Amino acid sequence: MSGVIGPDSPPQDVWSAISSEYHRPQEKNEVPHVHGWSYLSTPLARRDQPKLVTIGLKPGGEWDVARDGPIQEDLSAEGKEPDFNAYFDQPWNNTGFTPLQTQIQNLHKLHFQQVPKDEILSFQYIPFRSPTWNEFPAAQRQRAARFGTHLLDWTLANIGLETTVVGFGLGVVQDRIESWFRVIESRDIEVGWGNITATVCETPKCKRLILLPHLSRYQIIGRKEFVRADEVFQ
Repeated sequence: MSGVIGPDSPPQDVWSAISSEYHRPQEKNEVPHVHGWSYLSTPLARRDQPKLVTIGLKPGGEWDVARDGPIQEDLSAEGKEPDFNAYFDQPWNNTGFTPLQTQIQNLHKLHFQQVPKDEILSFQYIPFRSPTWNEFPAAQRQRAARFGTHLLDWTLANIGLETTVVGFGLGVVQDRIESWFRVIESRDIEVGWGNITATVCETPKCKRLILLPHLSRYQIIGRKEFVRADEVFQ
């Protein structure tokens, strides 16, 4: 694993660790990463006592060097406005915001409106981009999941009992994230979409850990069938 990252590691060390892991020599049967990487969707300062944290599994999309130029290697959204968040401020397709972005915007508007945008931290559990999880190099999935867990001590170093953490589409790393958060108790709550549920966790590390289904596929936020939303987000 590339580098030892802890709560007080300088951002440049974190960037170097992610870049080294991305570019590391491939082992037998491994396919190299080719679509670049992106980690925080907000400026670095959002790590400082955020009131709301959102966690996706990994960046989506693909990168064509001939079309898009050199691969993107972004630790954070530095240089943007202090309250910048890619889910709110950077449409991801030619026609505007994607369904996932709209779901995150609705999550804030309907359930966390009291949280200013500059107190929201958003990031991807695994920094390495691929069009879909199924297209992520299969031989690298477990290593990438371990690496994402390795970064949490730095990324979430300053969360506290006033922080709500909302993950979505994290099923393949749910055991890892529940272990890191030292979950004491959890309960599943139906979201009004067949047998799909949200998991609400009690943890000593933050106010509440909420694990939702992937919000691109299951656009539950704001849907009238999600009658137990208040139980999830209260």
